[in-house]
Amino acid sequence: MLKTVLVTPPEHEEGFNPLPLLGPSILKTFLDSNGYQTDLVDLAIRIKYLNRFRFRKIFNLKLFENRERVVNFLENGEGNEMRADVEKMIRLGNLTTYDVVGFTLHATVNLPFSLCLSKVLKEKYNKKIVFGGAMTTRADYTSLLDFDFIDFLVVGDGEKPFLNILRYLEGNGSIENCDGIFYKKDGEIHSANTETFPIENRSIPSFNAGDLKLYKKLSTIGLSTLPYLLSIGCRFKCAFCCEYNNSLFTYTPLGKVISDIRILLKTYKANSIFFAEGNLNNNPNYVKELSEHIIKEKLKFSWGGFFSIVGLDESKIKLMAKSGCKFLFVGVESGSEVMSTKMNLQKKKDMEQFKETLKLLHKYGIKTHNFFIVEFPYETFDDFKKTIRFIKETAKYFTSGHANMFTLVENSSMFKTPQAFNIRKHSKNIDKYSLLDNVWGFDEVKGLKWEEKIESGLFKLKITNEIINKQMLINVTLRSLFSNPLFVLKKEFSHPYPNLDKYFM
Repeated sequence: MLKTVLVTPPEHEEGFNPLPLLGPSILKTFLDSNGYQTDLVDLAIRIKYLNRFRFRKIFNLKLFENRERVVNFLENGEGNEMRADVEKMIRLGNLTTYDVVGFTLHATVNLPFSLCLSKVLKEKYNKKIVFGGAMTTRADYTSLLDFDFIDFLVVGDGEKPFLNILRYLEGNGSIENCDGIFYKKDGEIHSANTETFPIENRSIPSFNAGDLKLYKKLSTIGLSTLPYLLSIGCRFKCAFCCEYNNSLFTYTPLGKVISDIRILLKTYKANSIFFAEGNLNNNPNYVKELSEHIIKEKLKFSWGGFFSIVGLDESKIKLMAKSGCKFLFVGVESGSEVMSTKMNLQKKKDMEQFKETLKLLHKYGIKTHNFFIVEFPYETFDDFKKTIRFIKETAKYFTSGHANMFTLVENSSMFKTPQAFNIRKHSKNIDKYSLLDNVWGFDEVKGLKWEEKIESGLFKLKITNEIINKQMLINVTLRSLFSNPLFVLKKEFSHPYPNLDKYFM
């Protein structure tokens, strides 16, 4: 029997996912149930724990943020310091003891680490390498197979493709006509349809107990949060979003949800659930019934997730809070009605009502993290000022926030039909190294060129995050000096501090 491991790769120095990834956890249960005992290794949390002190770093993650260094290592094996860190990561995960190593690409920042680890695992230890995860489904990653140390690429839901790969490697089947499996043979890439697996048939996630303890240790309040998936799809079609533009709605039956959560809470002694879909509020009635079921079944846990707050009223918010809702991640994006219309942001049609909803969430103790985007195509300085005004008017109602600069991403409406948004994409050579560059440049046909947009965007980004951080200093850090001084102390000596703790202060 092949020994198999699913690896969560490290992230960059500033990154920290406050809970384990859901995909590998579901895949492990499925493979185990089909006779292939599979281990999970979360290198992201193991390295974050070892690097937790601001002034002492066991791993130099910044090495992997340097494109030139990464390319030189992948092409020529150059870079003794990088190789030493790669070998340390392999030992940390005990990866040489497995026959098949699967890497989960949750975000593009995972890619340099996954590639460097795979190169050494293949060339030095002759392991079979599989890449998959959310990123390989959101965009075209087939050029990864040009790296001769990657054997298979899984696109879409990984249950059946990964099982078929293991059976094939043991000589028990073919992969030629299997959906979701991309591979290279005789210099040609064999592609397939994306694999989908019914959400109602998905296994209960399994987690690595040792890695879970590290997440809990990085929490000042002993928080143990597990991910769970309620639904697939999003009813909103934001022009810049690449993840859910073409997906259909499917929901996990509430009876299964309650049963699964009860088992997860008991098995792993967790006290919090993060619902991992892109929009927890696709169906407000589903959220209402979920809250009612949690209360009726007397389940005691905190919960939250990514949430579009349009359509919420006081009675629903009160019910959610009673059932244990503690935190919501909300996409505000822009304070400008003009930008909201251009970007098809139907998740907040009325800005004044949106502000009132944030106020109500704050009233009932549901804390929010608000996302903002600056430098949309054709965003004027007046549009930008409206976003700043919105932040200043509502900051007292949310716990945290962050702004990013607009980027054009594959599979979004804007990427597919740039002419509809009056922008012109730059040409880009697609090869195995272009995946390390996650930005598509573009010009406004009747406005700024790309270089001008970069300059303007960085200026706006600096201002926006400075304003948010100043307010968060008041909302979180100063108040925590009295309620939880250990949280503040840990924030100063470890970086970044646990992301979810602040929603429970």
